[in-house]
Amino acid sequence: MLNVRLSPPEFARTLFRQIPPRLQVPLRQLLTTEPFLQHAAAGRSPKSASGQAAGHIDAAIRGADGSLTVAGWSLPYDATDIVLTGDGNQTWSMAHAHPVHRPDLAEVFGALHGAGAQRGGFITRIENAGRAKWVSLRLGRGRGKILSTAATDAGVSDPVVLAKRLFSVPTPQHKLVARFAEIDGPQIAASLRARNDALAALAVERQNFGEPPVRPETSIVVPLYGRWDFIEHQLLAFAHDSGLRNDVELIYVLDDPDLVEPVTAASEELFRVYGVPFSLVWGHANRGFSGASNLGASQAAGRFLIFLNSDVFPKAPGWVEGLTGLLKARPEFGVVAPRLLFPDGGLQHAGIAFRWNSTLGTWINDHPLMGLPPSADTTRGLVERPAVTGACMAVRRHEFEALGGFDTGYLIGDFEDSDLCLKYRQKGLLPGYTPDVELIHLERQSLNGIGDAGFRQQVVVLNALRHYRRWGNAIERLADGPILAAAQ
Repeated sequence: MLNVRLSPPEFARTLFRQIPPRLQVPLRQLLTTEPFLQHAAAGRSPKSASGQAAGHIDAAIRGADGSLTVAGWSLPYDATDIVLTGDGNQTWSMAHAHPVHRPDLAEVFGALHGAGAQRGGFITRIENAGRAKWVSLRLGRGRGKILSTAATDAGVSDPVVLAKRLFSVPTPQHKLVARFAEIDGPQIAASLRARNDALAALAVERQNFGEPPVRPETSIVVPLYGRWDFIEHQLLAFAHDSGLRNDVELIYVLDDPDLVEPVTAASEELFRVYGVPFSLVWGHANRGFSGASNLGASQAAGRFLIFLNSDVFPKAPGWVEGLTGLLKARPEFGVVAPRLLFPDGGLQHAGIAFRWNSTLGTWINDHPLMGLPPSADTTRGLVERPAVTGACMAVRRHEFEALGGFDTGYLIGDFEDSDLCLKYRQKGLLPGYTPDVELIHLERQSLNGIGDAGFRQQVVVLNALRHYRRWGNAIERLADGPILAAAQ
């Protein structure tokens, strides 16, 4: 509790020692005005100064599509006459801004604005911001009082960096889908489109270690991101598989600039030790799971493609023929995926099912039976599933290319595999799962460097929303039929 019997200057100094550092600059003008200090020094209730308005712009991020995302706070939180203005005489309403819970505002402004102070945060998106160099938070239109002004940044070209900046503005989980649909999603999507357009112009380098087969029947594509030590474990398993060594093309796609030098330096020794020919493909940028997989597929010569995560390892030889043999025997299936087990032997993947998440208000991907012993999976042979995992899946190359490959509109890696399966379904080809081929999956070990658990969860929500918008009707039709029910 502040001692209000201090002189105004003493009161100001005491007050600012109790304000969080990030609020001191934007609040200094308001809290050191003579009317405010006189109210406080005289011992009158701060509510008598309730006409005072304050605010601050924390970030103004320009998007690749000409939009502008603005985050900050303004009080009183329910003021209808607070607007945003730009340097080209533009004025934008705050009517559609999403509220952001700000306990720090309540600590400073609780007495002045009541319980509503903690609801003073906001994030909003302006679709047609033009080339605004700065944006102001203004009380009233025209010549109304300017509460805060901030320069707009030059935009963030990396979609992951952009997402981290946007996601740093907190929103309760049950409101994320609504916010992402209006604000974060469109701006990140525009950034992904711009990034993908730029990637198409980059050179692609390929380096072979050993002699790859001249006419391989199958090409295995393994994206590498964050860590590369799993290569040695895979090569050790592949070295004991004569079929793989003789008739399979192995392509590692470097999807991380930090890996190019160490992996290239170690590759000659890895080939010498294990005797498994392989190629390194480098596209001069991080492309994410979809982009890296598509790049590897564009370099492949095999009639069949197997997409394999770097943290997936076969339990026994013959797994490649087991998957491709099913594609040969069952033309109605376009995608075939094996059973994946955790290192402790529990089930990790026996097909993907779609489950409605009522908290988020969208469909999410679910792995039925995950963590249970393999005996819980009573599947026999090749069976239809709503979708299967991209951690290990086999496809025919010509069909994959005809469908345009993995969709590159998802951030980092999630939902691209089920998206691809739904594209196959749209063309009349089924996703299939077989327990007759088993591999070990460490699961997400290759993605641990992407960000913390909170960020990865927000990425899941963002991608789930995009997936739902693209495929919601198709998923609902599956939910009404026997396939989704059987998978659950």
